[in-house]
Amino acid sequence: MFDAKSFIRTVYLYLFSLVGLFILIFGFIGLIKLGLTTWVFPEAENYSYDVRPIMLPGEKLNDESDLVTGLENCKETCDLGPEGEEALSEWLIDYREWKEASDNPKDELKHRRQRQASDNFAMIIVGLPLYLFHWTTIKKDTKKKKIQT
Repeated sequence: MFDAKSFIRTVYLYLFSLVGLFILIFGFIGLIKLGLTTWVFPEAENYSYDVRPIMLPGEKLNDESDLVTGLENCKETCDLGPEGEEALSEWLIDYREWKEASDNPKDELKHRRQRQASDNFAMIIVGLPLYLFHWTTIKKDTKKKKIQT
């Protein structure tokens, strides 16, 4: 006789056991990748960015500082309105913070690695109990069924 409640419970247990296992696997894969890029292949994290600022037609740009100076001047001379001036001020602040961070790439690399490590450990901390709980429940159910038959 087909027992729907038992079938749904079994599907649920196997499904969440599988989800926990996948989360656990992805967490460990991320940690292994982090370790490989940190100690075995450190050049893998060296990026080359080609930043090309947007220029107005007929405008010549010598370097990045010309762009920032032009934007600062535009803030005062262009009719941007209060919202535009505020947005430009926020952009200039963000740009300066980004520039400071990019001047010290080791700090950025350290922050990125710590963020990756925390993400991967979080996946392991969530995945391991999820997998273990559901898998031990499956094993208990299997033992009960074997004893009953």
